[in-house]
Amino acid sequence: MKKENTFPYTLNVLSRFFVDEENLMIIYDYPDFNIQQKAHSVLLQMTAGPIIQELQFSENISFEALPFLKSWWTNHILKLNLVYKSYLENYKHSLSIIKR
Repeated sequence: MKKENTFPYTLNVLSRFFVDEENLMIIYDYPDFNIQQKAHSVLLQMTAGPIIQELQFSENISFEALPFLKSWWTNHILKLNLVYKSYLENYKHSLSIIKR
C-alpha cells in the first residue's frame, strides 16, 4: 500500500468498525449509545478531514494530531468501551440465566 493511502484506508476501516459497533449497541439496546455515537463522530471529524487535507500537501502528518489521538485511545477505548464491554457481558449473562 502506498504511503499516501495508509491514513485514508485506516480511517475508512475505522469508520466501518464504528458502524458495526453502533449496530451492536442498537441490537443490545445499549443505554449510552448516543454518547458512543457522538464520540465516534467527533473522532472522525477531528481526524479524517485534517489528515486527508494534510496528505494532499505533504507525505507526513503533523504531530498536532497525536495528543488528540492519544486522548481518544486512552479515554474512549480504555474507559467508554470498557463500560460497553461490561454491559454486553452482563447482557449475555442475563440471557444465560433466562435460558435455564
